[in-house]
Amino acid sequence: MEEERAKLNKQDDLVEQYEREIKERDVSVKKNQNDIDRLNRKLEQIMWGRKAAEEKPAALQGPLEAMIASLEKQLAADIATYEELQKAWVKRQTEAVRYG
Repeated sequence: MEEERAKLNKQDDLVEQYEREIKERDVSVKKNQNDIDRLNRKLEQIMWGRKAAEEKPAALQGPLEAMIASLEKQLAADIATYEELQKAWVKRQTEAVRYG
């Protein structure tokens, strides 16, 4: 009888130890989840700010931002024109060599 009681006490102690570990890990998981939630909110704010800045109409931009946007558009158009002219030149050079 004493052996069984000692065995039960030992098992009770083991169960209590497991319950303490479970509670500690539960607290740790909740803390980590709070950290993740906080970081997700921060990421959403950053991404929302970036998206809002990208979608900002030119009329709401300052003069320098508007000038930069205009120059970027002009640069893209000039690059496209350059590439078309370069292709045409290569084509004509190829024809000149072929028929020359």
